Amino acid sequence: MKVVRPMSMTGRAGRLEWWAQSFGTVFAFTMAMKALAATGQMAVQILVAIPCVFLASWLLWAVTFRRLHDLDRPAMEIWKIMIPIANFVLFAELAGKEGTLGENRYGPS
Repeated sequence: MKVVRPMSMTGRAGRLEWWAQSFGTVFAFTMAMKALAATGQMAVQILVAIPCVFLASWLLWAVTFRRLHDLDRPAMEIWKIMIPIANFVLFAELAGKEGTLGENRYGPS
């Protein structure tokens, strides 16, 4: 059985793991921010929101790095998300392209 390490930026993540962690992180972050907004206390909102943003960002970057590794590509290709059109191509590959079968330079599948 594969051990999932959502905070790790090493190893590989398949399509299902990428989708699950991405949507799960965005959903949890959204619900946390909605609950926080209901408190009405700006100081508390800021103190809680900042670590939540960092945690959500880390989780999304980590799973995207592992997904790029699954495609046998270096994690530094994540810079493509900042280039128009290239970001759509990268998203399509992350979302739909099958990973490298068997072992690659980032580990077993």
